[in-house]
Amino acid sequence: MRKLIPWVGSKTPLLWAIQSLLPVHFRKFVDVFGGSGTVTLNLQLPKNCLQIYNDLDHDLYNLLYCTKNKTLALTRELGFLPDNSRDTFDEVCRFLKMEEYGDRDLEEELALAKVLFDKPQAEEISRLLLQRSVPPDVRRAAAYYKMIRYSFNGQGNNYAVASCDIRQFFHQIWEVSRRLKDVVLENRDFESIIKKNNEPQTVLYCDPPYYKAERCYDVEFPRSDHQRLHDVLIVHEGFFMVSYNYCDFIKELYKECFIYYLERPNSQSRKKGSVYEECIITNYDPRVFARQITMYGDFGRDDRACKLVHIPDHPLKVE
Repeated sequence: MRKLIPWVGSKTPLLWAIQSLLPVHFRKFVDVFGGSGTVTLNLQLPKNCLQIYNDLDHDLYNLLYCTKNKTLALTRELGFLPDNSRDTFDEVCRFLKMEEYGDRDLEEELALAKVLFDKPQAEEISRLLLQRSVPPDVRRAAAYYKMIRYSFNGQGNNYAVASCDIRQFFHQIWEVSRRLKDVVLENRDFESIIKKNNEPQTVLYCDPPYYKAERCYDVEFPRSDHQRLHDVLIVHEGFFMVSYNYCDFIKELYKECFIYYLERPNSQSRKKGSVYEECIITNYDPRVFARQITMYGDFGRDDRACKLVHIPDHPLKVE
């Protein structure tokens, strides 16, 4: 399992089902809500398939970009960061929220510029100081990486008391860098990236914030965005696959699609044996296009099951 950072809503438990439901033949794969990159990093795709990772979160995009293109600089920056501590965690959080610019003397420097120079000169000096203080991409990527690694459950908002030696993850950074070698990285809104790749031999995989669970992802994704995603997907000329929580709203919204039902242990529940219900939605019949699924549609692995629970009257993708 290739993994760069822990992530809320990671698709690790569903990878086996996603892989099984993929069509056999396609030329491009787009991970529309790429997140930590778990799907991008671990799926087995057809030979010479163009792979695209996309996420609107610039910190996620920047981390993967620096991991791919500035691997040595990123590992060096991580190596110079201080030991794990509450102060370190708070510092990188402030840095990423731009509450401070990484230069503790910036405020004093700006004040002195006004004293030592006349107004036009002071404005130019201030502009240069502020320009210098903008965090470079590698430094921001290192701070973000450390914030996620130091936080509880990878959420980035609660400090984890357990010790964390960043150096033990260096080999993962290099492994991910090699895996991303031929992956195109994008930083776009989902509608933009979907429309840009509207082609018959393209597979879109979408893992949006789950319906009424957006607070777990610390993002805004209102009902109108769920509708907007649906509306742009159903006119896609190629294949699409969407993972969601299994609920009445999603079942009704995607009634023109094939819906598979899965259960997994609910890590957010304290109740023993609690399960979380999820679904995988496709605009094509996996029994026809995947060729790994039986005519009955259900399949499983070990003690895990994936059940076909809804078949549309008129499939969107038939050839």
